[in-house]
Amino acid sequence: MSDIFGLDSYVIGRPNTFSLNVAYDCYDKDGTKLIEVKKKFIGEAYTLTDPSKKIVGEIHRKYVAITPTYELYDDNKKVIGYVSKEINIAGNVIAGAQTFLLEDADKNKIATLTLTAPLMQLFTSLIKKEQPNTISNIVSMDGSKTIAQVGFQQSTSIRFTPNPNYAIFVLSIQDKTTPTLLLIEFAIAVEHLYTSSIVQGGQGGFRLGNAPGFGGNNPGFGGGGINIGL
Repeated sequence: MSDIFGLDSYVIGRPNTFSLNVAYDCYDKDGTKLIEVKKKFIGEAYTLTDPSKKIVGEIHRKYVAITPTYELYDDNKKVIGYVSKEINIAGNVIAGAQTFLLEDADKNKIATLTLTAPLMQLFTSLIKKEQPNTISNIVSMDGSKTIAQVGFQQSTSIRFTPNPNYAIFVLSIQDKTTPTLLLIEFAIAVEHLYTSSIVQGGQGGFRLGNAPGFGGNNPGFGGGGINIGL
């Protein structure tokens, strides 16, 4: 495995304009591109490649699942984990809350990440088009430790000027025992799921258009509706 997975933090960006084939770029804090994530032509799947164009991982949507689920793969196309969104009707409707579960290849639960967007914050961000400094924790299942932090961070933590057409977020790894590739793919899969909508039809009864994901108040894909600030 390449040494690109030995860093403490990664800056991940996606286009902040409408795109059906949204791509992600993964950088270090100095702006060196480490990983390029592109959507495959068939199905809802992504390929991660390093600067030499070598495939280092893949993310595939699992369509036969009770809740929205992604399968995470390494460079040998071996499953290394799963990402699923837990259904919480009350939380989704009242506070825009979403909880995402990370499991390893054997379906052992590793960690959770909960994102919340209270209604007042949603509409304030909508009106002001703000991009708050929001950080969320990826925590172990027993809640005893923070495995990583993810979310929008002020530019002072990034030593380069990001593309103004990209929304960015930072993945800061706290626990080195968890594979970095697994955490990068988890963050991208969660961003993809969270950006698609705060409230899915049938999981709360209505849809509020497209949420912003970690990177700000602009949708990376999917179209119109209400853009909700995280």
